[in-house]
Amino acid sequence: LQRMGVDPYGGDPIPNINPFTLLRFRFVNMQKMMRQGAALETYGDLWSRMILSSRAYLSALPPDRYLSLRYEDVLQNPRDKLRELAAFIDPSLADEAWLDAAARIPRPNPSKLSSLDPEAQRRLTDACAPGLEALGYVP
Repeated sequence: LQRMGVDPYGGDPIPNINPFTLLRFRFVNMQKMMRQGAALETYGDLWSRMILSSRAYLSALPPDRYLSLRYEDVLQNPRDKLRELAAFIDPSLADEAWLDAAARIPRPNPSKLSSLDPEAQRRLTDACAPGLEALGYVP
């Protein structure tokens, strides 16, 4: 979208762009783009903008229309968090067999931040700071 001069999070409608053109941006090969020299902090900034944009939208919803689940909480207590999710969607979905099976799915995915050189770590952390702060993490 930047290549087309569009800021999807700027608040302005996307001018004169066929919505079907945007579908091709849905599938991004991050590893290929990184090999081609894309700056990792560009994606950190995009992530932060998505978080801030969605938080602004979601904060306007009534509490019974919004549920926030943190990834690390699901990893720490998958059965209870998945039960909470099912109850939020539809209380009749609470199924013990499904909860047993689904609770075995989440697996920790260790951070790869430490594999970056210190300057790349700093740039990525700086780019992610607004989104991390909005989610209650201390960047």
